[in-house]
Amino acid sequence: MKTNRLIYRFLCLLLPIVMIGSGCQRNEEYLFEGSSATRINKSIEELRSLLTSSEDGWILEFTPSIGGHFGSYTMHLRFDQKGEVYIANELMPLEPADQMFRSMYALRSDKGAVLSFSMYNDGYHLFADPDVDGGWGRGRGFEGDYELVLQEKREDGSLIFKGKITGNYMRMFRPSEGARTYLQRIKAIRRAAINIDELLTNNTDAWTGTLGGKTVVLYYDRGDYNRFLVDHGDGYPLPLTYTYDAEGLRLSTPLNGVSKFTWQAEDKSWRSPSGEVLRLRKDPYYEPYKKYLGRYTLHNLYEANGTKLDPVEVNFVEAKGLSYSIEPVEGSHLKYKLVAEYNRERDAFEILTQELQIPQTTESYVLMPFNAKRGDEFRQTFAAAVGQVARLNPQHPQSSQGDVYEMVDNGVWRSEEAKSFVVVRVFLGSYQVDPNIKPALFDRIYFVKHK
Repeated sequence: MKTNRLIYRFLCLLLPIVMIGSGCQRNEEYLFEGSSATRINKSIEELRSLLTSSEDGWILEFTPSIGGHFGSYTMHLRFDQKGEVYIANELMPLEPADQMFRSMYALRSDKGAVLSFSMYNDGYHLFADPDVDGGWGRGRGFEGDYELVLQEKREDGSLIFKGKITGNYMRMFRPSEGARTYLQRIKAIRRAAINIDELLTNNTDAWTGTLGGKTVVLYYDRGDYNRFLVDHGDGYPLPLTYTYDAEGLRLSTPLNGVSKFTWQAEDKSWRSPSGEVLRLRKDPYYEPYKKYLGRYTLHNLYEANGTKLDPVEVNFVEAKGLSYSIEPVEGSHLKYKLVAEYNRERDAFEILTQELQIPQTTESYVLMPFNAKRGDEFRQTFAAAVGQVARLNPQHPQSSQGDVYEMVDNGVWRSEEAKSFVVVRVFLGSYQVDPNIKPALFDRIYFVKHK
């Protein structure tokens, strides 16, 4: 009993001490949380004041997608005190130079000051909207952030943000020449350097030269993203992303010790800080591709009703991306052009599913492969890679007139055989043969190349 009384007295003495201690702990937590919130609110107001202090605005080097697969894109942002922001990006046309898209922005706290773009606009949400065709495709898009958490204010006046979803770090700064002028210079370099249509038209495929004492090949990305595909000599080019600046571009990862290129407009080349130059090259397949250019006679043209037409003279004319424009000579009964592609693996030309430009009409027409089986039974397809490839036949009866190339199934259709082509008019999701378009059928065709 005496022992129990001692324990009871000890607990009575200890209880006030515990209560005092726990009370102090709750008060300390309260004071700490309050000071933290105060600091964040102060940081938000300082950020608001900073963002709105520049009449010309800021440059943001925005990196969409986890891992930055598509490179970084430059934006011009101009903030005002009413919560509005006007945005332009490097993908927009050069003119008008002052075109910007209006949006709303908000600043809030979430483990730091958060800059949020709260209204859809084409200047920013091109990279954050899952329904755009770019990036990973419709349904995912570029998977970019629309909320950026402030990480650091640097001594040079730049701000470092981190995407809440991607975790990518992004720089926002005010260039000395002004944000709008800076973006215009970037847009001019981008259009001069990576004009995909012009590069393909000239049948170039990469920049090459010596970099850091080693030969390199930088393929341009035909998806028009901010990345090169680097050939390391093993046949498996790897992506190397970059960010444009006012002189050229900066690589995300150094290549042979080089991190920056300056654009040389006079010869469309890239120059390293040490003076090494990377120049455009012709596609290595350009020489074998060229041998198919020239005059041909196209045989076995049919009308849709089975009436055989006379052979037609055509020219294979150089077109972009190692393709051929098959152009009938003047006065021919073939009234429109076809397109053939050079197949690198087979060293042959092939005719695939394609849209046709029919003169004097605005209707939509497609050259569609089909497989006639028995009677009127046939299968057709709009699949882009299905078609016929040229096969040289030195035993052909007309081989004395020149090389004879018979068109045979290219093997892509798999379940069917592309035996013929038919020209169809596409209208409201359906298609039909137009009796006014002649010829409408290409069956068992072959080309004889003039000597």
